[in-house]
Amino acid sequence: MSASEQQNKAFTERQAQAYEALPGTAEDIANDLGVSKSAARDHISALRRDCGVALSQDEYGIYYDRQNTRELHTTAGWDEPSEDTSKAQHTIKKKEVLLELKRSLARELQDKGAVVAENEPVTNSDEDVVIHRSDDHIGAKYTNEFGNLTYGPETSEDRVREVTNKTMELVTRQREAGITFDTAHLIMGGDTVHGEGIHGNQPWESAMTLIEQIKLAHELYVEQIERLRAEFNEVQVICQNGNHGELRGDGMSEDANADDIVYMMLENTAHDRGWDDVTVIRSEAGNYTNFTMRGHSAHVRHGQNSLLHIGTSSGKKRWYHWLQQHDFDIAYRGHYHEFRIENISSKPVIMSGSICPPDDFEESLAVWSEPAATVHGVSDERPMTWMFPVDFHDSEADALDPEPTAQAAD
Repeated sequence: MSASEQQNKAFTERQAQAYEALPGTAEDIANDLGVSKSAARDHISALRRDCGVALSQDEYGIYYDRQNTRELHTTAGWDEPSEDTSKAQHTIKKKEVLLELKRSLARELQDKGAVVAENEPVTNSDEDVVIHRSDDHIGAKYTNEFGNLTYGPETSEDRVREVTNKTMELVTRQREAGITFDTAHLIMGGDTVHGEGIHGNQPWESAMTLIEQIKLAHELYVEQIERLRAEFNEVQVICQNGNHGELRGDGMSEDANADDIVYMMLENTAHDRGWDDVTVIRSEAGNYTNFTMRGHSAHVRHGQNSLLHIGTSSGKKRWYHWLQQHDFDIAYRGHYHEFRIENISSKPVIMSGSICPPDDFEESLAVWSEPAATVHGVSDERPMTWMFPVDFHDSEADALDPEPTAQAAD
């Protein structure tokens, strides 16, 4: 039953206002209604006793309607601020909705279990394909020095799809050369959404609210996974959060990250659609995710805790430590919006670029490059058999003309 249906059936005007304030703590409801916390609790009791609302309270003190949780999480707080609500209050409310959405998804996924493909590997295939993408910053809005728009939501939609298009062109090229494939490994390296409140000028760089960013990111990545499912025996999705998705603010948990909400929504979609050929790997570690592909150990981190260059003494020290701790054969990182390949003890470390143009962050570092994703092959013998950087040249030929770069771990 929707909130409006509940109102029309049983709610007084004040009870309806209290119901519309869900999910929230007693203090949240009190602030929304302009009453004391004691009065807010009276309204909560009335919703339970007089209106039959199945209210529960989680470990964080947030009340929610058990019978209407999904609708609340996909509608409440997604609208724009009303005239009598300040933007700051609305932002706080949206973040509370997002945090409760994450908790709700966690409860659902705990009941449903992990997303693990049931397909058997194709034992006679030559390779798998690996797509490393990072820093899509969906929802960002960038302009150049002349004030002209260089990146916005429509651009991000086009470029996410273009990464998939060009990946399939590269796979087709390899297939025409006689290479057979089994699994597609989609490595999502973080900053899938642009976030809110990460730095001072971010409000001027955002074309969408954080909730709108999450919705669009989920839609685009579902579309990408569906396209990969149509081409490969299995799809493995590796999910690492970034720093722009952090839900910063008073009372926010350290692990509150919008990237994780996108990834959890993908897991939920995999269950709902019965994707028995998809595996989703989402680490609880925070800074890194480990996984395997064709017997090789792989390591991905967003990169905000890594230096731009591995080759400096401090950079080497960090990566030697991570190599010793995680014992990887190949690693992936992003964050700096630049494409490069470096090595640590002969193990390749790939840093992919971004689909968005450089902003003040990259300009201040005097670094950025065109490639937006890295596509490479992996065989039983080598963690990297061939590699192409995917970029956005004007013509299809421009994207495919460079000779493949062969890389392999010794």
